Amino acid sequence: MKLEKNNKYLTIAIYSFLVIAAAIILIFSFIFPERVLGIFTFTMNMLLPVILGFAIAFILNPLVNLFENKVFSKLFKKAKKGSLRALSLVATYIIFLGLIAAFLTIVVPSIIESFTDLINNLQQYYNSGIKILEDLLEKYNIDPSVLESFDDLGSQLVSYIVSTMKSIMPALYGITMSVTGVVKNIFVGFAFSIYMLSSKEIFAGQVNRLLTIFTKPITKERVLFVGRLANNTFSKYITGYILDSTIVGIICYIVMRLFGWPYPELISLTIGVTNMIPFFGPFIGGVPSALLIMLVNPWQALFFIIFIVVLQQIDGNFICPRVLGQQVGLSPFWVITAIIVGGSLFGIVGMLIGVPTFAVIYSIAKMYIARKERQKGIITEKEKPENEA
Repeated sequence: MKLEKNNKYLTIAIYSFLVIAAAIILIFSFIFPERVLGIFTFTMNMLLPVILGFAIAFILNPLVNLFENKVFSKLFKKAKKGSLRALSLVATYIIFLGLIAAFLTIVVPSIIESFTDLINNLQQYYNSGIKILEDLLEKYNIDPSVLESFDDLGSQLVSYIVSTMKSIMPALYGITMSVTGVVKNIFVGFAFSIYMLSSKEIFAGQVNRLLTIFTKPITKERVLFVGRLANNTFSKYITGYILDSTIVGIICYIVMRLFGWPYPELISLTIGVTNMIPFFGPFIGGVPSALLIMLVNPWQALFFIIFIVVLQQIDGNFICPRVLGQQVGLSPFWVITAIIVGGSLFGIVGMLIGVPTFAVIYSIAKMYIARKERQKGIITEKEKPENEA
């Protein structure tokens, strides 16, 4: 007897299996949380090269598209698509690897030098701070004995910090010398990223076939729409903010060099990296950087704070809008909410991806509400004709 294929019951069976599997995993995670965490950690470590490759491919994809569609397609009009893709990949990875090499050979040694200089001069900075406090106490006729307990505690703290940092340096060196696994993951990730970028149409076609088989046409269109929306939002946000933060870090470095402020490499890198975190980024990077400069010269720290405030205003009003184009479409309230929720769930990574993730959810919710309003005949303010406004 030949069994007839029934897509309806096949879909129900697949959804039922997924629900049962999810329930089993959830129950098992409550009963044996340590085992589940161990399995999850093992799986993530195993998939790390794939995740890293996907991240690299996602970040480099706009540059590959730029070379393929805007540069090489005009230079080599008769070239085949495969040749254009190969040239675009070569050009993109040359630029990417060149930037990494420049960072490792120029920036990293300067950061290590600044960090070492900070450790060696920490006691001197502390003594200068005590001298400033003594002068203030003498100027305002305050009993200098209040400094005794602070001086003892501060000396112990400085000694502890210096000894800890000096003991960490050999450990860090030892860790650096035994990074075979990390280097392997990076190389495998690069290989995955090249394969993903060279075969992205194949992957898209495979996803399209799976959706055609297992979902209804309307569901397929919705999934593809959400996928395109997420890709556009994340691509614009992440690549835009990387470029924006790079520009901010370079400006910070140039200004610090011009004015002779201490630790320009270390502080500029901190300002550039933390600038990727919306709203809270300037405070996260600016406050510790100002405290670091204050150890050397309080007046320079004050001027640095003024400079950071001006730089963030210029970035927020001119640089960032130009780089990102259209914003993600969230009010400050939702931006703060997305950062707090994302940070509480996934730490720094959550703070970085919380805003674009919420922007996708917000856009979908807004379109759903607008569709419901149209179905009920509700006319919003934006949809009203001018003569009815």
